[in-house]
Amino acid sequence: MTLGKGVTEVNRETIRTSSLVVTGLLAAFYILNSLAVALVWGAEDEDRWGYVALGSAGVAAGAVMLAGIFLEGRAPWLGAGVLAAGAILMAAAAFWLWPVMVPITLVVIAFAAFRARELKRERGRAPVSPVA
Repeated sequence: MTLGKGVTEVNRETIRTSSLVVTGLLAAFYILNSLAVALVWGAEDEDRWGYVALGSAGVAAGAVMLAGIFLEGRAPWLGAGVLAAGAILMAAAAFWLWPVMVPITLVVIAFAAFRARELKRERGRAPVSPVA
């Protein structure tokens, strides 16, 4: 739908779905990458437990992000908070990559807040079910 010269309406459903997919892929990638760090580099004798701890923290951060994604369906703002906590934990675990991780974390938090607001707005408009 065209609103004026060069201005189009934003399809909110597309943004909500794509943000969910991108965030889920990011969490899955981080889990797999962290497992590789823990298993491959943790096999070396030099700093074994440091790599295992770093890999475990990354797996936990990715799992918390996935938990937040799944929670958003039932409790949108709780899920957004858990997702944001996972993203912050992910950035904190990769402290040497802060110039890259901080913007990514901010985008993930913005996606989570946008999605939670949209889900809450949809629930407010939904008709009340006659069966309680």
